[in-house]
Amino acid sequence: MGRVTAPFTGGEVLFDPGLTWQTFARRYEEGAAVLGRPAGNSLPPGSDLLFLVRRDGRLDPVVQGSTPQPWPGDVAVLLTPGRRSTEKAAQ
Repeated sequence: MGRVTAPFTGGEVLFDPGLTWQTFARRYEEGAAVLGRPAGNSLPPGSDLLFLVRRDGRLDPVVQGSTPQPWPGDVAVLLTPGRRSTEKAAQ
């Protein structure tokens, strides 16, 4: 329940089994951010790899049971904790 699927994955479940839509939304509300960084570096602690954007522009998602391996020039799209401010701007 709460798993994410997309048409381009052929019905496969996106992301790690523990990263349901509800978990993703809760972590985002707690300040997590979705960000891109050069692939190949180690993931920051507490981060989840969501997609690789390949050098040719192709999107290669993490699906249940399979994580794409990065190549030089790829960009990793991550859900990373503590990168986004949850405070509202002072008016």
